[in-house]
Amino acid sequence: MDYQKTIREALEKVVSEHGYRGAVRNRDIHEQSLAHRLAYHMETSGLFAGYHIDCEYNRRGENPKTDADGNYFRPDIVVHVRGNDDSNLIMIETKKFNDPPGEVEELRNALVQRKQHLNYQFAFIVIFPENIVENDNVIEV
Repeated sequence: MDYQKTIREALEKVVSEHGYRGAVRNRDIHEQSLAHRLAYHMETSGLFAGYHIDCEYNRRGENPKTDADGNYFRPDIVVHVRGNDDSNLIMIETKKFNDPPGEVEELRNALVQRKQHLNYQFAFIVIFPENIVENDNVIEV
């Protein structure tokens, strides 16, 4: 499966529906709102039948989600089966185009560790663009 392509197509729909012109501009929309719309478009793609797509999901079974160092965190979007770490498919963290570049690199390093620790098959960073979606807006980790 080309999950990266599906995520990019969902991102293109988010960009299209917000228009990024006029009174409502990307820089004014909160990252969590954009992540929710991305998750919605991923869900309606039909590719993830049998999985849950959740935003800000902070559970690992009955316990809070933690990284290997014991720090609590909530991935922006996860594609998984709730309560079953054997079915963790995708973890996504999002950033906006105007976030500092150093934050993206820090996020990449954290995602590598979290992906392995939580048994996710894939991890991506999605950067919400100012105007158009390009290949480097969806980064596989």
